[in-house]
Amino acid sequence: MACTIRFANHVCDKLQGLGEVQHRKMLFGDRKVYCNGIPVLDLCGSKILVRPDPYLKEKLEGRPMEPPYSGAEPFWMLDIKDSELLRATVSMMLEARSQQGERQLVS
Repeated sequence: MACTIRFANHVCDKLQGLGEVQHRKMLFGDRKVYCNGIPVLDLCGSKILVRPDPYLKEKLEGRPMEPPYSGAEPFWMLDIKDSELLRATVSMMLEARSQQGERQLVS
């Protein structure tokens, strides 16, 4: 089932204030959410999926996981109703990306 633009807009609304938030269409009707140009969430149907990364493990370990498509590695699932976790997750992703960029500049 494809992600609706209405659902994608709703997710982006929940992230307002974290930076420039937008979504773009991916394959098969799914959508990807970007914050400040950084891909942060995959929207598949009415599911919010987060790629597993080590810096998110402590925050999201134990959450349900599901692959975005058949044969893919499973992603963590977030609940649209849990705005606090959604915003905290995206904030952590942005912070980790910022730190990675700083390390690359120093090296």
